[in-house]
Amino acid sequence: MKKLIAMILLTVVLVAAAGCGEQGTQNATTSPAETQNGNAPAGDIVAQVDDKTIDLKTFEGAYKMVEMSYIKQYGGDIMERDINGRKLGDIIKGELLTSLVDEILVIDKLTAEDFTVEDAAVDENYQQFKEFVCIDEAKLAELSEQGIDEAFIKNRIRMQMYLVEFNQRVNDAVVQTVDLDAPEIASEIVKVEAQHILVETLDEANAVLDRLEAGEAFEDLAKELSKDPGSGANGGSLGEFGRGVMVAPFEAAAFALEEGAVSEPVETQFGFHVIKLNKKISVADLKALEDGQAELEAVKRQKAEAKFAEAIEGEMAALRDGRTIKEFPENIVAVGQPSEAAQTEATEASETEAGEVETTN
Repeated sequence: MKKLIAMILLTVVLVAAAGCGEQGTQNATTSPAETQNGNAPAGDIVAQVDDKTIDLKTFEGAYKMVEMSYIKQYGGDIMERDINGRKLGDIIKGELLTSLVDEILVIDKLTAEDFTVEDAAVDENYQQFKEFVCIDEAKLAELSEQGIDEAFIKNRIRMQMYLVEFNQRVNDAVVQTVDLDAPEIASEIVKVEAQHILVETLDEANAVLDRLEAGEAFEDLAKELSKDPGSGANGGSLGEFGRGVMVAPFEAAAFALEEGAVSEPVETQFGFHVIKLNKKISVADLKALEDGQAELEAVKRQKAEAKFAEAIEGEMAALRDGRTIKEFPENIVAVGQPSEAAQTEATEASETEAGEVETTN
């Protein structure tokens, strides 16, 4: 669960959770009878799943946790940032509301399958969250006045751990559907083995090509001319590397070469490279290696990523099937906005400061 906290802090869909469910979770649901006028929601109800409702207090606390995380990561004005004509904070509210509903569905499924979250894991992630957003005792006391105390935060984290478990199960299932023997996958080049000579200017790179054309050995020129202290002394050898390891222009050029070919000069932020490709390694090649299993598993997971969003969507659609779900976005409009009292206080403070400046002048 080491990666959990990052998911809680930075992923809207997995960031917040409704406080409902069993197996040691807090119950933040109410009876539908507590809504106004039968079908009309009370102002403190933001969503309903069958006979479970998510209250405004839970939504506000969950949003506050998201807000703290985003501000820590991106700065104090992040929620006001314009994204295609909408404030990021408003976008997050909508995503969060749907996430709270999805959470109820996921927890119902996992608790029915006897999955539980251990208290020790919750405590560990709680400490990580506190450290990330710099919550000391004074800040915790301030948050507690808003209803976001230690118990509330731990409950939010507990709920996220259910969601992380669900996503992991879906991902594992998708990975198992990847067929490495399929022709389009088996023939895919996943690694190359190459050498390079790094020089400072285009003229120097062209001079390297001229000397190679004249018959000089690549290894000798690399030792003589390359500005790369790591590979130069080793004849320019970079060993084997996969995608995402080298800078983009270098990777594109290397993977585009045929075995034994030498590239034209390739410019990167480091200078100009002359690349020689010695070997291409496909998925089929990895399968033939005794120690290729770990890399094959990485390939499967990479391929599964492309299918994951569709798989999650399908799983959530199945969980929603047959459930009565209602969302009341009109009840969350004011969340994250300063209260009237806070706005009045800020206005009065500004007017007082302006008056003091005028008197001074």
